[in-house]
Amino acid sequence: MILMFFSALTALAQGEKPSKEKDSVLVFQFSGMVVGQRSQEAIPFVQVQVNHSKQGVTANADGFYSIPVTLDDTLYYYHVAYRPTKLIVKKYLQEYKGSYSHYIYVVNYMKEDSFALKTVFIYPWKNYDEVVATISNMETDPNSPDAVARENLDPKVMDAIMASLPKDADERIVVGRQMYYDFYRRKDLMPTVGVDPVAAVRLLQYVVQKTKEKRNKGLNYWE
Repeated sequence: MILMFFSALTALAQGEKPSKEKDSVLVFQFSGMVVGQRSQEAIPFVQVQVNHSKQGVTANADGFYSIPVTLDDTLYYYHVAYRPTKLIVKKYLQEYKGSYSHYIYVVNYMKEDSFALKTVFIYPWKNYDEVVATISNMETDPNSPDAVARENLDPKVMDAIMASLPKDADERIVVGRQMYYDFYRRKDLMPTVGVDPVAAVRLLQYVVQKTKEKRNKGLNYWE
């Protein structure tokens, strides 16, 4: 750690500011340390991303990281217990007063975020049965997705929906097929492929009977 610090200082002392003509093609190696703004202690395993892309590095357990950047890049720092921060490379180099080379050492400060996590309540349950009973009796938010789903799945609500909504084509086919098989079950008959001889005989008997009953012009043959 000490060797890295003195190596970075040596590189800074030997370097000079690049000319404006070469600014667009310069690549810098940023080697830095991330610390807490209040605690002044190193923050381990901070996620460092370049321009909100998948490119980046993760700081080690001592808060150190090293990453190559250009003048057009912006570094973003993320950690669970700290507020996200960013570092604009070009702006940082413009504000830097000393001489520098392609190797830059940076100290990044992240502000602690004590409001990121919700309060956790610990309940003194003695056994598993008490846990189940307590959770079952807990009052839930009536507008939560779980509460709305349970209300919509209530049998009374489902019956009202089935009675009020029209049936689509697929549902009509299923219902019609079920009624067809129910009819044969009630008649103790098995459905056959093609012409059903029993049904044909019954249809013929029915037509003959209706013909005998009505021999006038009012006979409805479609019946």
